[in-house]
Amino acid sequence: MVGDSSGSGFLFHHRGNCFVIMPKHVHGPRFKGVRLSVPNGAIGSADIVYSTDDATDLSLGLVTGGIAEACGVDWSSLPRRLDALRPGSPVTVLRGRQASQEARDGTVGAVTFEALSIRPAPGQPADFFAGTSGATVFSGEMPVGMVTDAETAGEAWALRMDEVAGRLSRWIEGVQNGRVCDDPAVAERVAACRPDTKPQGDALPFEVVQWSQHPVGDSVDPMAMAQGKGPYIADMVGGLPLKIELLFPETLVLGRVTLRSEADGTESFMPRSVRVSVDTSDGPVRRPLNFLNRDMPPDGLLDVERRKTYARRVTIEILSTWGGGSPVRIDEIVLR
Repeated sequence: MVGDSSGSGFLFHHRGNCFVIMPKHVHGPRFKGVRLSVPNGAIGSADIVYSTDDATDLSLGLVTGGIAEACGVDWSSLPRRLDALRPGSPVTVLRGRQASQEARDGTVGAVTFEALSIRPAPGQPADFFAGTSGATVFSGEMPVGMVTDAETAGEAWALRMDEVAGRLSRWIEGVQNGRVCDDPAVAERVAACRPDTKPQGDALPFEVVQWSQHPVGDSVDPMAMAQGKGPYIADMVGGLPLKIELLFPETLVLGRVTLRSEADGTESFMPRSVRVSVDTSDGPVRRPLNFLNRDMPPDGLLDVERRKTYARRVTIEILSTWGGGSPVRIDEIVLR
């Protein structure tokens, strides 16, 4: 559920991040810290990172909090074509209501290229009230639509799920050129483009011992970046990962990695796919173990906890950037 039962949303995950899809009017003017809850379950919040125009009425939120631990279906499972959807097909409308979740049997009315109408099935109450906005329409176990308009009790209109996936795919899959914040038509509706919260707690001491590319322009090398003297900005060369190797003064226990980027999406780009490996060896022979392999969230702050493990060395690899551009920018690395 969104807010105080103002509507519903659809959760999905993609490469380590949790997202929610909802009608734009459900979150209203609030674009940061939109409250989310699962009936009788976890809670969390979402920052809206992308919105369509008012006519399409669709928003995408980046989810944090306990609700992200069990975050819906995988992005790849959303339907891309719904050619078999026909008027008269039986469907189920699943919506949040107060502290519970309820299902309503329905039938498909009209079907257009972008939307479909839903009517209560025979014997079902006609109660498609305004709070139905954001409810998911299922055909069997497949999500086929999201309700955007339920102003009459006897009929609701839903945006087709293949249309939803199509409209969000460029953003989700990183085809869009640069950060969402760089699009002036969208930026005014987006939550903070740069993270305003730095992680708290005691950081582990480390030394930067190797890096794969020299900094560009007036940026500093990773050693100076780690000392707070400025960002490390370097080119992604030949499709190879950008690597930074860190060394602890002794073997320590690592459980958390934080990576921050304030790239603007034009002159520099945020890391996207990030791989971190650890190594307990102290000599030339390495025995790396995978610590994490996931995408940095598009708000520029990757803050991940994993099972605590012993490490003497930590290698951070940037495999791609949001928007696919170069150079990549890193403002801070914190290990705990």
